[in-house]
Amino acid sequence: MNEKEKEAYIAYLKNRKSSTKTNYYIESLKEMKNVKASTNKKPKLLLHACCIVCACWPLEFLHEVFDVTIMYNNSNIWPASEYDMRLSDMKRYL
Repeated sequence: MNEKEKEAYIAYLKNRKSSTKTNYYIESLKEMKNVKASTNKKPKLLLHACCIVCACWPLEFLHEVFDVTIMYNNSNIWPASEYDMRLSDMKRYL
């Protein structure tokens, strides 16, 4: 591959749709590193959760840097027994 072909290939890679996407996981790691470095105390974070399945990974990911409080709320969950079951699962996990 000569220099012109290399440049054309690099230009192609830079213009691909996937190369312009932001990796928010990497961005969040950078932010968490900045938060850790800037304070001796864990900042508080309120995490909304509709169920423990949705909350368990973010909770594991965030708990080392933040003092996490989970707010369980979702008025769209129906029937009431489903709402209560999700709340019970949340309490059991935590």
